[in-house]
Amino acid sequence: MPELLTNFLTSNPFLPQGYCYLWNPELIWLHAASDALIALSYYSIPLMMAYFLYRRRDLPFPWVIWLFGSFIVACGTSHLIDVWTLWYPTYWLSGIVKFITAIISVYTAVSLLPLMPQALSIPSPPQLEAANEKLAQEIRDRTAAQAQISQLNAELELRVSRRTAQLRESQERFRLLVEGVQDYALVMLDPEGKVVSWNSGAERITGFKAEEIMCQYFSCFYEEEAVRLGKPEEFLEIVLAEGHFQQEGWRLRKDGSRFWANVAITSLRDEAGMLRGFSKVTRDATQRKMLQEKLLRYSYAIALTGSAIRITDADNQSIYHNQAFIDLFGYTVDELNAIGGPIALYLTPEVGSEVYQIINDTGCWSGEIELRTKSGAIVPTLLRVDCIFDDTGNRLGLVGVCTDISERKRAEAALQQAKAELECRVEERTQELSEQNLALRQSEVRLTEKNEQLKEALRELKQTQSQLIQTEKMSSLGQLVAGVAHEINNPVNFIYGNISHAYSYFAEMQQIVGLYQQYYPDPIPEIQTVIDEIELDFLLEDLPKILDSMRLGAERIREIVQSLRNFSRLDEAEMKPVDIHEGIDSTLLILQNRLREKPGKPAIAVIKEYGHLPKVDCFPGQLNQVFMNVLVNAIDVLDTQPSPGLITIRTEVGIGDWENRVEDLAIAPSSYPELTTDGELGTEDSKLPNPEFVLIWITDNGPGMSQEVRRRIFDPFFTTKPVGKGTGLGLSISYQIIVQKHGGVFKCISEPGCGATFAIAIPVRRKDSNRFQRLGARG
Repeated sequence: MPELLTNFLTSNPFLPQGYCYLWNPELIWLHAASDALIALSYYSIPLMMAYFLYRRRDLPFPWVIWLFGSFIVACGTSHLIDVWTLWYPTYWLSGIVKFITAIISVYTAVSLLPLMPQALSIPSPPQLEAANEKLAQEIRDRTAAQAQISQLNAELELRVSRRTAQLRESQERFRLLVEGVQDYALVMLDPEGKVVSWNSGAERITGFKAEEIMCQYFSCFYEEEAVRLGKPEEFLEIVLAEGHFQQEGWRLRKDGSRFWANVAITSLRDEAGMLRGFSKVTRDATQRKMLQEKLLRYSYAIALTGSAIRITDADNQSIYHNQAFIDLFGYTVDELNAIGGPIALYLTPEVGSEVYQIINDTGCWSGEIELRTKSGAIVPTLLRVDCIFDDTGNRLGLVGVCTDISERKRAEAALQQAKAELECRVEERTQELSEQNLALRQSEVRLTEKNEQLKEALRELKQTQSQLIQTEKMSSLGQLVAGVAHEINNPVNFIYGNISHAYSYFAEMQQIVGLYQQYYPDPIPEIQTVIDEIELDFLLEDLPKILDSMRLGAERIREIVQSLRNFSRLDEAEMKPVDIHEGIDSTLLILQNRLREKPGKPAIAVIKEYGHLPKVDCFPGQLNQVFMNVLVNAIDVLDTQPSPGLITIRTEVGIGDWENRVEDLAIAPSSYPELTTDGELGTEDSKLPNPEFVLIWITDNGPGMSQEVRRRIFDPFFTTKPVGKGTGLGLSISYQIIVQKHGGVFKCISEPGCGATFAIAIPVRRKDSNRFQRLGARG
């Protein structure tokens, strides 16, 4: 019963009668006044009839008069309800009142048929008096009943008013909730597909105001071709059949522009299963669509790399696999997404969840891990996964670079087996020598020498292994960087080359416009209207600024591409004279994103105090690798401290006892050379005519390191970073590059709480490297 009463009094989802009159004030008040006057007249007629019955108590058949009075009151009430429904769509209540009026009218008409013979035979006065007495008693009873009904009506009206207030409050809360949604267009459609509800999010996305779109068919958001093919009607048929439909596609705004929309339509039915309308939720997915298209365009830059590369979106669903990935794992994008995405490649869900947790916490993950292919085979890989962020720090997706290290693993296994066999043979031989020590003492020296040779061979094998790992990583990185740089450089050169032509064309157009304004200062109205519409003066002022910004942006991209090329010079097998500062600057430019300020982490400042350095004979790609390893380690350390980080890079040249120079400057910072006004080092050594070596100091203000850590800092596979964060090979390989490949010295000077300084010294000319080999070995 309460639900029935609620349905009678509720106004959802109907519209007030005023919508049919287009809320025309004159038309609305004409109907309101007419119905109100009719109701007032209908209510006054029963009063006069009651007064007549009161004065003429002897009138026969008084109930007929009351019946007529009830009929007239019901008719008046129906007109009064019509006034109410102009603003409040309680059509169930209106229908009930009209239904009661119909029952009373039918009952009155039917009651008059048997009354006709009785009216022809009017009773005698005594009978009339008796009838009047009886009628008076009935009137008294009816009056009492009416009093009770009036009391019940008053209670009912009180309940109705309370329920109406609650309903209005609930509707207001729902309206505020819907209006507060800005990122989604929430639209209600009637059963015919016309708009009946419109929120502010829909206005923001489409540009239509509520008064412009109300009662319009929802196909106005579709392109002309889709409307011609009947797509809107087809979608509604699917919703009627299945209850829900979701689709992505192009939609139109009020100004005619298109946006990529994610649309979900749901049918709305009442308890009886009757269709009440449709709810339509639309989200503007244009930015995501453009991002996916951009990623697919750049995917060709890495399609031919030897490493398996995959790119995922923000929901960890694959959007790109290069051919190497497909060849290695056997999965296309759709096939991998169908089984749960890239997490399905891990041997167990727990391993995948742990990797993704590290990625979410740190932004990247790298290390060796076993992955499962489509055929079920388990492949050992060297995997690195990095987050892709936009300019605001929001994560757009992940990029993973995977290298098959099966051959390397087999080589390592063979190496371990050979090592075990060798150690076993050494132990056996040592035992034999111990047993025969008295008889074979003269061979002890030869055995010791043999053992040293074996240890040296093992050490060289370990170094070769670590170099092989790093070489594979840098080779993959170099191929990737070279491909990306090539793909970016071609369109940038096209843009940069055409900017000068655009400057020339604009200057000619500006000259023509100036001459026209000079000799024809008063153009015809049509031309003046166009000039005002396009804001010609603003265009002439703003277009050079736009061209300047395009030129600066193109030059910036060319600088970045050049830095990538400088850093990725991994194929240069011979030494060549190189500008050390250029390599350092290229490395800093590549690491610029990690140096910037991020949410919860202050920016890392870099101070460059460069001296006058000559070009140095070196392997530029390997030297860039050293700079990258040292700077990345410094950034990793500074990322862990809340205070602002600082990295200082100093360079100078010198001659003579430069090993003591390294120790003195590291221990006594006050002896650092002073800067001149032009930012260059002002020491006497900085402009020597024939310098023998160059010194590079890379200092951070991190927490420093203990003596134990500093003693092992150049050991292979030694690292203080968390598991999955690093391999422990960077500084070890850097040490080999500086000491063995360049004949220089690589030192670390640090104490707890005093930061860390890495000092690199290399000879300027290759012929001087033998002089420093002895010092480098001790470094």
